Amino acid sequence: MTIFTCSCQDFSIVTNPASIWDSFDRDTQGWKGSAGSITSFRVKGGNPGGYVLAADDSTGTWYFVAPTRIVSKMKGGYGKIFSFDLEQSATDYQYDADDIILKAGAVTLTYNTAQNPDTTWTSYRVKLDELSGWKKANEPVSKTDLVYVMANLSEVRIRGEFRFGADRCGIDNVSVH
Repeated sequence: MTIFTCSCQDFSIVTNPASIWDSFDRDTQGWKGSAGSITSFRVKGGNPGGYVLAADDSTGTWYFVAPTRIVSKMKGGYGKIFSFDLEQSATDYQYDADDIILKAGAVTLTYNTAQNPDTTWTSYRVKLDELSGWKKANEPVSKTDLVYVMANLSEVRIRGEFRFGADRCGIDNVSVH
């Protein structure tokens, strides 16, 4: 099985499906939407197969929240690539917010992708290092901070809310490799 991924306009091929921790082919695998969303599993329409879908149930920015087993697997992932696919229902009325949030106790790191997802599957690949644009309190993160957070990781969130107004977002193929 070959999965095609895209990072902005560059294309690459991931040929090791074993590196995909959550492909959502049977259920949500423990992923859920944060407050402000309603989460469900879809058996078809993913990239490929099933995927997790969440939709607004109130105002505010909501996130896909990783289950504890994924947070545990990501610990010590400094220098690796964090990958996932997103799609959203509409691309009008977009706004910016933190796209990825990593927490270790009171320390929070954030990352903003170069583009919001399209209405078709958009793949993201983010390196877990200090040179990739991670921030701590809106300042560039140090290697020490990123190594600390990755070693003590307690929460992983991926943004699912990208537009003002009612919408939905899907997530698929979450991995670190």
